[in-house]
Amino acid sequence: MEYAKTDTPAIEVRDLRFSYPDGRAALAGASFTVHQGESVALIGANGTGKSTLLLCLVGILKGSGTVYVLGTEVNSETVFAVRSRIGFVFQNPEHQLFSTSVLDDIVFGPLNLGLSREESLTRADAVLGELNMTEFKHRIPHHLSQGEKKKVALATALAMNPSVLLLDEPTAGLDPRSSTQLIDILLRLKDEGKTMLVATHDMHLAEEVTERVIVLGESRTVVREGVPGDILTDESFLRQHNLIHEHCHIHERTRHGHPHFHRHHEDNHIHPHL
Repeated sequence: MEYAKTDTPAIEVRDLRFSYPDGRAALAGASFTVHQGESVALIGANGTGKSTLLLCLVGILKGSGTVYVLGTEVNSETVFAVRSRIGFVFQNPEHQLFSTSVLDDIVFGPLNLGLSREESLTRADAVLGELNMTEFKHRIPHHLSQGEKKKVALATALAMNPSVLLLDEPTAGLDPRSSTQLIDILLRLKDEGKTMLVATHDMHLAEEVTERVIVLGESRTVVREGVPGDILTDESFLRQHNLIHEHCHIHERTRHGHPHFHRHHEDNHIHPHL
């Protein structure tokens, strides 16, 4: 299915604030909009509230401020209806894989949407085929590799045919091959026009998969928005917000530091590498 890109907001966040029980602020007034059909990266240093923000979007956490998903305010009365239209992929796939087979995990969501067993199985087969994982259907999820678990977790979200896809650090902990495979899947979803908000430290993913970047600063608010090419090449800004690091080398007993960059030879782009 292809999704048309529009100026209609898919996600609206206004002055979102959240504090943990010990009083520590996780979000301190974040505001932004994601439009339907748009793919957006949410980046920021550890502890800036990225995961917390995603959990607020699906009502798992409740802060102050307002959150709208597809025109519906997320609150205690609407949260289950909102969740039926959102696919959420946790950073740790163990948090959403709990059945004794991959197939049972994937059909769980459609069944809970009220679909028949037959329709749920049809959706599961289609998603497994799209992800080239048909042979994993009867495998035990907890016997899979981390990369395979991540793909199954994504399959559980896609089987619900969500209007919006939220992904929390989808490439974290993956080896280069698994990361590349997952990025290829996300690129295909982007080309289809799927609305995606991706919280990530993976600058390569942000550059390749998304068309806009939202930066959460250590102030726990949005400090900048823009296209990846502008933000991911702004060395001073990235260093200021703890998004790049420096390697130190010793030359003739003198220590020299420089930012770590990664070069794409095919297009001669240079961007900071975490």
